[in-house]
Amino acid sequence: MHINKMNIPNIKINEKYTNGKNAEDLYSIFGKEYLEQIQRVISDVTGLAFVTIDYKGQPLTEMTNFSKRCKYIRQTPMHKKICELSDASGAIRAAVSKKTSIYFCPFKLLEVAIPIIINDKYLGAFIGGQAICSDPPEKILRMQDQLLLEEIDFSKLDFFDEDADAKKYTYREFESTVKLVELIISELVKREAISSYHEKENKSKIKALEEKLAQVEEKNLELKKKISSINNTVNLLFLNNMMESISNLALIEEAEITSKYSEHFRKFVMNFIDVESNSANFIYKTLIEYFKMKEIQYRDRLKYEISIEDDVRETKMPFKALITYVIIMSYLGLNFNEDDYEIKVHLKKDSEYFIAIIEDNGLGISEDSFERFKSTHIVSTEIEDINKYLRQMEEDSLNIFSGDLQIKIEENSKNTKIFMKYRLNS
Repeated sequence: MHINKMNIPNIKINEKYTNGKNAEDLYSIFGKEYLEQIQRVISDVTGLAFVTIDYKGQPLTEMTNFSKRCKYIRQTPMHKKICELSDASGAIRAAVSKKTSIYFCPFKLLEVAIPIIINDKYLGAFIGGQAICSDPPEKILRMQDQLLLEEIDFSKLDFFDEDADAKKYTYREFESTVKLVELIISELVKREAISSYHEKENKSKIKALEEKLAQVEEKNLELKKKISSINNTVNLLFLNNMMESISNLALIEEAEITSKYSEHFRKFVMNFIDVESNSANFIYKTLIEYFKMKEIQYRDRLKYEISIEDDVRETKMPFKALITYVIIMSYLGLNFNEDDYEIKVHLKKDSEYFIAIIEDNGLGISEDSFERFKSTHIVSTEIEDINKYLRQMEEDSLNIFSGDLQIKIEENSKNTKIFMKYRLNS
């Protein structure tokens, strides 16, 4: 008595496709959900019951298309143990021989164990069948004899009702179906192994390209910074020389006011374009030059106050947004308001926050204020651009510094107040 062995070819896959895989785990090839999906589809198409086991004989999936006869038999604890012993024996024989094995279970149902072998490595098996076959060859193994179950009288089991809807095959049909399942499994294993390899390779290549791109961008940024630094140095020298020349010419021509204005303008411009200096005291001195310049231009119409507390002078501020607010607020208040313009700037420290407060009696600086302004004034393209720039600056500042920066604008008919808070320990 012996097992009928079908000459299923060992699944050969180029070693590079299986490199890095766990050769003892079918999940590494298919994944649990896909493995169960494959089993379910094969079972539905063939009408055979199937379960997938690993190389240890442990089931990896739930049994699908269980026959009524098997359900009936396994209601008896002793019969259930016999069924499990038969399944285990069929799987072991397939694993040892590394060949597909067709056999009769002790309850006279035709079954099959299809091993999954990749590059001579046994990974597990598809166990299935539960079919009724009326013309099997004599050589087909009977597990009833193999497991020495002569003391059990199987003739007393009546399967007529349970077999009414059972899948019935001739042996040739069953054999052909098994060959089809072998082919499907073989092709799926190859496809999944190669697909997984390419997916891994592509991810590796993408990661390498991303790292290379990041390096290029970093070098490009460094180059831009160097170029920008050189340009800033050249611009500083040029502007400083130009402003000094204008101031000197004004003195020669005895234009004292123009000379003072030029000198304040020179200092303001030099400070404003200096990207390295960012202390609160530096910003304070920059604003002083701006107000002195505007004081010359508008005389008594401009009234300003600017103060800074001593303990905040050396505080580093990673932005100059408040200078932009002061310039735009002053521009609108002095050019589009006939009354005297008043503006106050106070820089201080409160616990872990640097706080800047800007307050004026101008036209307002919020989106709503700009809309009201447009309804009563002829608005140039430059004014529109100021509004867009201000909104973009606020958005960028809040995004860059996230929760470390807060900007709050309070407005009424006579007053605008801006609070800027920056967390010092960020």
